[in-house]
Amino acid sequence: VKDEENVVGRLLDALLRVDYPPEKMEVIVVEDGSTDKTVQVCMEYVERYPGRVKLVHKPTSNGKPSALNFGLKHARGEVVGVFDADSLPEPDILKKVAVYFEGLKVEALQGRTMSINADENMLTKLISYEDAVRYEAYIGGKDALSLFVPLTGSCYFVRRSLLLDVGGWNDNCLSEDMELAAKLLERGVKIRYAADVRCWQENP
Repeated sequence: VKDEENVVGRLLDALLRVDYPPEKMEVIVVEDGSTDKTVQVCMEYVERYPGRVKLVHKPTSNGKPSALNFGLKHARGEVVGVFDADSLPEPDILKKVAVYFEGLKVEALQGRTMSINADENMLTKLISYEDAVRYEAYIGGKDALSLFVPLTGSCYFVRRSLLLDVGGWNDNCLSEDMELAAKLLERGVKIRYAADVRCWQENP
């Protein structure tokens, strides 16, 4: 998170409402040089929910992939999930993710992101339609045909051991999600798309 005082509390509320055993879940917020009240908002959650929310400060701010790698150093779980600051994961998201990773032995999973503000104006409505087609027709179709499924930057999950094996994210890549997906493809890892693993997010 960086300068996300308006939305980070909403994200943390959503993550703390996720229906999953607290002892099997960790929330790691990587703070990346905010100049607003993001740190204060996050610290309120750290103090109110000790042991459930961890705030880590990255000493140098140089982009999302670097922040993700910094967070990975602090992660202890078997599966790492990535969310943007304006994300709102649904309460059953981790139970559904567990079905894929445990039952279907998936190594990497892309969930569906949907618009939380589609009705705000004509532009957000059009973007919401575009995103619906992108996920359900394009990405969903590629998954059904066993073709390459990309990672889209948020609401995706990868086994931590696999992330460590491929060296995490490329700090110098603007599209770190696609670059990671390509590295997984090179390893023969099939990324799956899960339309029922859902997260809401704001459209610009």
